[in-house]
Amino acid sequence: MKKFFVLLTMLSLGCAREVSNNNIDPAFQPLYDQFIEESAQNGRPLDANQGLTIQFTTLEQKTSLGITIGSCDHVSFGHSTISIDRAYWNSMLVQDQFLLLYHELGHCVLAENHVTDPTDIMFAVIDYPTYNFNMNPSSYNKIVQQLFAKEGDGL
Repeated sequence: MKKFFVLLTMLSLGCAREVSNNNIDPAFQPLYDQFIEESAQNGRPLDANQGLTIQFTTLEQKTSLGITIGSCDHVSFGHSTISIDRAYWNSMLVQDQFLLLYHELGHCVLAENHVTDPTDIMFAVIDYPTYNFNMNPSSYNKIVQQLFAKEGDGL
């Protein structure tokens, strides 16, 4: 009986899920680091190692809401992938890149779903002029605080 218990314990420990290391394209690393810092500053500290891949790809998938230029896929426990369309990323202003990546990080890291408020970063269609935080830093702070104040409504 003791051998059975030891074997059962070893099997259950062997099945423990371990978060894998991040695999983040260098183009996204500064914004990801900023996201992790801001999570702590806004009362929702996160481990920097989320087992996350952030990569460039070609998306441009047409949906009822328009063209998808970023996506979050939950591949397995402890590993999610954010894919960003390279052509769109390269044509975007820095503040628009921020909005897109933070929106996808909201899905992949904070487990946030889309919302109905068009002024919320988790709205399905990011309307860049709505935020206009380049000229209004308080809008930037509002967006970040609003994102980290959420409780994560599930994957």
